[in-house]
Amino acid sequence: MYKGETINIQCKSCGQHNDFHVDRLYAKPSKIAQIISGLVFLIGTPLTFYLVNPVFK
Repeated sequence: MYKGETINIQCKSCGQHNDFHVDRLYAKPSKIAQIISGLVFLIGTPLTFYLVNPVFK
């Protein structure tokens, strides 16, 4: 991050400005990304075996 060691962030609800150190900022984990990756795994794995199986017969 090239802005410096602190970032000034404005609160969306009250408008107050706060300084945060860049090492103290974290992203929220996304449940949607976890669900999509789980569905791709659960659907993609059997589908891959189904499509590859005729090659080995």
